[in-house]
Amino acid sequence: MRFARRRPVATSTVDYKTTAYPLELEEALNWRGSVLGQPSLLSEAVGKAAVNIWLHETLDHALIINCFNLGLKYYWRRANRSRSNPEELDELVATDFRNLSAWADPTGSVIPQVHENLSLGFYAVFEFDKCLQYIRDDSALDTDDRFL
Repeated sequence: MRFARRRPVATSTVDYKTTAYPLELEEALNWRGSVLGQPSLLSEAVGKAAVNIWLHETLDHALIINCFNLGLKYYWRRANRSRSNPEELDELVATDFRNLSAWADPTGSVIPQVHENLSLGFYAVFEFDKCLQYIRDDSALDTDDRFL
């Protein structure tokens, strides 16, 4: 029985640091290098993306709650924290998750928040009174204007 002869694998001689690339590719390579040097950057980016999905997307409730939980997980893992999770959770609930939103998008998004998703955030942290308050407020909105 004959076996096919394997061809030698060519190794790249491209020096990524000196080769000219389009700006987007260069930024991606720089970001990749940053993430390899500091893996928490990737975790933070995932958490911020999850918070933005929670705040701005209309999806299945279970997916929205998962996005909220994932975002909260990485919000609590951020650097330079001075308070405990329960203390920060109390503040987040009192401010309707304002600090979580600001962490995910410090520039302030022009995309409107999905009002119902805030109620799901309160549901996820067992703040049922606030959850019901947002559900009641949401039901008072005209259904045509709910997601504009």
